[in-house]
Amino acid sequence: MTTPSAQTQILTKRDLRWNFWFMGWDIAFFTSALSVSSISTILPLFISHITKENWLISLLVSVRALGSFLPILLVASFAERRQRLKSTMLYLTVLERLPFLLLAIAAVSLTQINSAAMLIFFFLMIFLQAAGGGLTYTPWLDIVSRAIPEQMRGRFLGGWVGAGNVLGIFGAALATYFIANFFWPINFALCFLASFILVSISFVLLALIKEPPREMVHQQQYANTAKPKFYAWVADMYTVIAQDKPFRRYLLISTVYGAAQIGMGLIAISALKQAHLSSAEVGIDTPIVAASLMLGYFLWGFIGDHLGHRTTLVWSSVFGALSMLFALLAHSFILVTLAFICYGLNASGFQLSQMTFVLEFGPPARRPVYLGLASLIMAPFVALFPLIGGILADNAGYTPVFLAGIIFNFIAAAGFQWYSKSPAQLSAQA
Repeated sequence: MTTPSAQTQILTKRDLRWNFWFMGWDIAFFTSALSVSSISTILPLFISHITKENWLISLLVSVRALGSFLPILLVASFAERRQRLKSTMLYLTVLERLPFLLLAIAAVSLTQINSAAMLIFFFLMIFLQAAGGGLTYTPWLDIVSRAIPEQMRGRFLGGWVGAGNVLGIFGAALATYFIANFFWPINFALCFLASFILVSISFVLLALIKEPPREMVHQQQYANTAKPKFYAWVADMYTVIAQDKPFRRYLLISTVYGAAQIGMGLIAISALKQAHLSSAEVGIDTPIVAASLMLGYFLWGFIGDHLGHRTTLVWSSVFGALSMLFALLAHSFILVTLAFICYGLNASGFQLSQMTFVLEFGPPARRPVYLGLASLIMAPFVALFPLIGGILADNAGYTPVFLAGIIFNFIAAAGFQWYSKSPAQLSAQA
């Protein structure tokens, strides 16, 4: 059940403008930090200096996915019962920022001493950074949903993430300069340090936002029951899925999208081995990925607000298939670049629509649980299939991996187009 929150107050227009700029620049600086230490180029290249095993390189995507998706539901029930979440969010978000500094220190001090220990520490930091993001995601997005009107949410998120990728182009160019002009491992340590500086600026901006109080809080019906709380909590999650058919259909198709990530972590490594590019040449694609992400967030934000966020999911899946196709055919720098461009359009479209489209399901008071369930259901597929792709690439080559990615992406596109509908679309059709 939901009940009105106490002492509800409406933010003034001045406060809304304040949040628009400070929340927006927080997004921009954090996004640019991720561009400097790009998961599509810089991080796989770092691992490739330590190991040549494809399954370990693919493990990067799996570890990051587990860290990002699994913790979200853990904070959902807490978030939906609180009027304010800013202080909790600030504590949690330290976990997704500090690992960049620790990686920079370890890259210099530990890499030359024990490469195996460095690899273990690297994956631990990637998991911690992603888990911090997963724990922060629900409170942060819930605050955004209260601070930004629904009709401009797509443009706000898409525009500011796009602005972050404008900064990210320069950051990625700086990363490329580090990779090409400094010796291993100093070059990667500088990338991690630059990312830490950017997320630190982002943290200050985040701390300055003014949080609107929640107008409705969810009172858990099982709080005073004799059943064990965990059992009742699981039953509550099951009820949400069982009673919301449109949301259930979205969850089903999102698992296919998770499986479609089977080859996304191998684009950079296949460029090294199939197209015989150098690390510096692959590094050049880092600002290109940032530019395609920038274009994607601006484009998908506009399309989502005008044509619906489901349309964004359809076409981002199509670009995912094209990314896998170009990676399959890539035996030159141009084809590798096209694969990265399509990857950026795919990733930006799904990340943006996952935030905005899920918010269309369920009552506002239950948004944290819907966000958590959407992430939890997808997590095993996003984590497991890239690892399967790495093992398959080690034993059968890249061709079956990229072919599977093409098939899964087209199935996801068809599912989002003809099977998954938002509540608003179903009401309009009725």
